[in-house]
Amino acid sequence: MPTYAGKSQDWLNEQVVPEDERLAIKRHLREFDRLGEDLRVIERDLARSALANDDAKRLITIPGVDMTVALATTAAIGEVSRFNEPPKLVSYLEHL
Repeated sequence: MPTYAGKSQDWLNEQVVPEDERLAIKRHLREFDRLGEDLRVIERDLARSALANDDAKRLITIPGVDMTVALATTAAIGEVSRFNEPPKLVSYLEHL
């Protein structure tokens, strides 16, 4: 079912537009739905990656940190044990 269904679709169908524009709108809405489906697949894969990564799972507990930020942060840091003290990690992150 298209994501633009319901009241929005009803409203759109009531609008008077030339046929070529109506066809263009329908094409754009189909593309919008296809991209939405692709995005859901990507988000599912990101969620699986985040749940499989203990560091990312810990970061997600911080308010405002979602799975994308958590995964990007863990990727940027790499192996956290390479920083022998917290200020070095902070300094590294400040210079990214």
